[in-house]
Amino acid sequence: MYQTILVPTDFSEPSERVWQHAAALAKLCGARLMLLYVAEPVMSHYGVVGLIPSVTELEAQHDIASRLKLKELVDSGKEQGVKVESRVAQGKPWRAIVETAQEIGADLVVMGTHGRTGLSYEAIGSTAERVVQGAPCPVLVVRPKKKS
Repeated sequence: MYQTILVPTDFSEPSERVWQHAAALAKLCGARLMLLYVAEPVMSHYGVVGLIPSVTELEAQHDIASRLKLKELVDSGKEQGVKVESRVAQGKPWRAIVETAQEIGADLVVMGTHGRTGLSYEAIGSTAERVVQGAPCPVLVVRPKKKS
């Protein structure tokens, strides 16, 4: 049923739960997983010249770190017998997720939500909600575990 599953990650604790669900589903279906990390560009920074790395340096360091984390997940998936690829995109996360789903012909997006409510939700918005509205395929949203 599912051949290509897009799995956006932000490397947070809830993303680990998403990864577990997506890997299990991929194994059951024989699907390929596409891991996606979306880096939002640094718009501006403030600081004393020479004491704080430039925006370009910060973005380069962040890119290297995110690619290393993606490689760890890809290797982990392959050890489990799952076909896994990864990519890094730039921009607004929800938009990059929807565009990537279209580009790769995803049959399913499996993603997490931070479960924000109230002012936090209003101020930040819901990436998951926007993806559900814009994705060209079904979206499975994995909620974080309830804290006991």
